Amino acid sequence: MGIELDKLTLDKLVENSFSQFKEELFCTDIDKVKITYADAQQLLSQVQATLKSFDIKQGDRVAICSENNVHWGIVYLAITSLGCVVVPILPDFHSNEVHHILKHCEATALFASKKQKTKLDEEDFTSSLKYIFSLETLDLIENLNESPIEFVNEVKSLGAEKFTQMKAKAFELANIKEAELEIKEEDLAAIIYTSGTTGQSKGVMLSHKNLVAQMQQTHDLNPILPTDRFLSILPLAHTLECSVGFLVPFANGASIHYITKTPAPKVILKAMQKVKPTVILTVPLVIEKIYKSKIQPNFTKNKLVKFLYNNVPMVRKKLNVIAGKKLQESFGGHMRFFGIGGAKLSLFVEEFLIEAKFPHAIGYGLTETAPLISGAIPFETAVGTAGRMAIWMEYKFIKDSPDQKDGELHVRGPNVMMGYYKDKARTAEVLTEDGWFN
Repeated sequence: MGIELDKLTLDKLVENSFSQFKEELFCTDIDKVKITYADAQQLLSQVQATLKSFDIKQGDRVAICSENNVHWGIVYLAITSLGCVVVPILPDFHSNEVHHILKHCEATALFASKKQKTKLDEEDFTSSLKYIFSLETLDLIENLNESPIEFVNEVKSLGAEKFTQMKAKAFELANIKEAELEIKEEDLAAIIYTSGTTGQSKGVMLSHKNLVAQMQQTHDLNPILPTDRFLSILPLAHTLECSVGFLVPFANGASIHYITKTPAPKVILKAMQKVKPTVILTVPLVIEKIYKSKIQPNFTKNKLVKFLYNNVPMVRKKLNVIAGKKLQESFGGHMRFFGIGGAKLSLFVEEFLIEAKFPHAIGYGLTETAPLISGAIPFETAVGTAGRMAIWMEYKFIKDSPDQKDGELHVRGPNVMMGYYKDKARTAEVLTEDGWFN
């Protein structure tokens, strides 16, 4: 059945997971930090108390700009379950793109990593941004209502003991339930910018229902268990990783392990041996690089093997099965779902994965659909396809004429976006009044 909630909102999802999985491991950075669901609940309360203390309230936009980090998801949940709107920003966006997004969405606050914070120092702000928090420490690092000197002097004047007492008081406030806070399924939860280029960016508006509906849609395709270990290699600001790679494991009590280095194939393979993941989400480029560097050379190392592999199907299939077992071992030996999305996978590599009996699955979707439209089930795949439609999704193909071979896909369902932020014209181009998305 998957998870059952009174309503499809992120605050209800948070309540459900924290009540069920307190002692389970929630996330790690592989090498140092380990956070349980109970730890995450405390940190989430701390973040919410801090936001409240600066009068950040329901409906305010709060951005996150950082590389993957154990605090990223906790901050995301703290923002959205407080009724604020989260604005994830991809860490590879240029500084002028980051500034444009912050101004366009009218962000009140920003959580930034130390590395990403440097992008904000390159020009003066003329936006609504008031506060910048550190994603590493979760503390306020810049108050844009005051000059930097005034802010530093204010903190210094408090003294370490007084500052600690203020944080403790803020933490106590987090446990006070605000009676007026009521989050509805149709409320805006996130604005995700698909392109940061000034004048071209599209802020995709996703509601609480859009995001939480995916928990049941993914469960119907591939149920996730509390014993599952996710290895996260895609940026959390990407909708695929945030929804399927973060919210889905969180909803089901699974653990998530973050690579803090640049996820090159060598780094990923080393992390796999340490984590022994059961689930990974990736883009085609990663598995294609691993195939070309680790697998293909074994089939071309001598002329006889190369000839047999390319010309005798039975030999090719046996060699692929052997290679598949070695690939599983190099991935830690416990992989049961290797999800691929974001672009088209090389047909040659996909044919290998099928013959190698490797548990891959290709999905299809867009940021505008939060993102799942369809998904495959491992060992039930066909070359060049992207599985079956997710539950609750209606679809139709629009053709210019009856004899036209290909049609334009239109879908409708609980995960289809609300529209593009501040852009009625482009919303009208792709979204009809009755909910069909082109």
